[in-house]
Amino acid sequence: MKTSNKILAGIVVLAFGLPVLSAFIIKAKIAKGDCITRRIEPDEVTLRKLRRPLPAGDFSVVKFSGVGGNLSCTLYGSDTSGYSTKSENIMGDSVRLHCLNDTLYVDFIQKPRKGTQVYYDIIKMALFVKSAKTIVVSETHLTIANPGEISSDLSVKIQADTPYGSSTSVLVQADRPDYRSGRKLTLDANGGSILIHPSNPADTLALELRGDTKLELPVPVHHVIGRIGDSVEVKGNWKELRELPRR
Repeated sequence: MKTSNKILAGIVVLAFGLPVLSAFIIKAKIAKGDCITRRIEPDEVTLRKLRRPLPAGDFSVVKFSGVGGNLSCTLYGSDTSGYSTKSENIMGDSVRLHCLNDTLYVDFIQKPRKGTQVYYDIIKMALFVKSAKTIVVSETHLTIANPGEISSDLSVKIQADTPYGSSTSVLVQADRPDYRSGRKLTLDANGGSILIHPSNPADTLALELRGDTKLELPVPVHHVIGRIGDSVEVKGNWKELRELPRR
């Protein structure tokens, strides 16, 4: 075989062989749990790009106040703070952020209506904070991405004891397993729904659940403490959950 043909054959082998080998390696890592995949939706990509600065002020608490669950937000820990929003912009509703004392308020603002209109714009939001200790959620669908990047001891309070309590939900997820090492996550809820992502975003989960709260915990957490009310609905038949005191 001519030298040029050997070189061409080698290039063909590399062109087709490397992608196949890479695919097998990635598949093996996913099977071992060393790699976690997550689909990034187009809206999320857009929100990441349209980042605006946060209001001036220092805060350790972030409080979300939506209306009827029409505010959806993904919260990220980031070296650079900021936020972005995307709205239907049919009714002219908006989100207002302001700092007062130690709290960053994120409020759904309803534009005045004529007559008895009750429709609200659906607003999607991405919020990037350097750190926070407490997250308060009301009538908002909140996703917390990698809580360990926000705080090693994060507390989430869900205030869903309103007529729109079912419009409040929290999804906690981690893209990388090492984000949970040594982390504690506290969930204090009176109504609403909570889903802990199978990637286990914390080593210790502290629960104070009351009312009509719904908790879904697909996989065991290393250490679970706290109390669960008798009317709380729990999906996840783990020993740690069964042994928690009821009230």
